[in-house]
Amino acid sequence: MLGELRDQQQAAPALVIYGSHYRPSLPDSVAQLPAEAAESVRHSAAAGLYVADQLGARGEALADGVKSAFMDGLSASLIAVSVVVVAAAIGALLRAPKTPPSAD
Repeated sequence: MLGELRDQQQAAPALVIYGSHYRPSLPDSVAQLPAEAAESVRHSAAAGLYVADQLGARGEALADGVKSAFMDGLSASLIAVSVVVVAAAIGALLRAPKTPPSAD
C-alpha cells in the first residue's frame, strides 16, 4: 500500500509535465467536437483515439493530432526524467567514497 502511494507520488511530476505539453499540442479541431467528446480528448490520448475512431474517416486528422500531441507530451516527460536521473547519478558520484574501503 505504501509502496503504491510512493510510486504515484514519484510519477506525479512527470504526469504534470506530460499534461502541460499534451493539451496545448492538440489540434484546433477538438474545439469543434461536442463538449463531452472534447473533454475526453483533452483528458486522455486513449480517449482521443476512441473519439477519432467513432468519427470514422472524419476522425483521421483528429487521430493524427492526438498521436502527435501524445508524443510531444511523452518527449517532454522523458527529457525531464532524464535530467533528474543524470542529476542523481552526478550526486551519487560526488558523494561516493574516493577510495575503496580497506580489507581489514
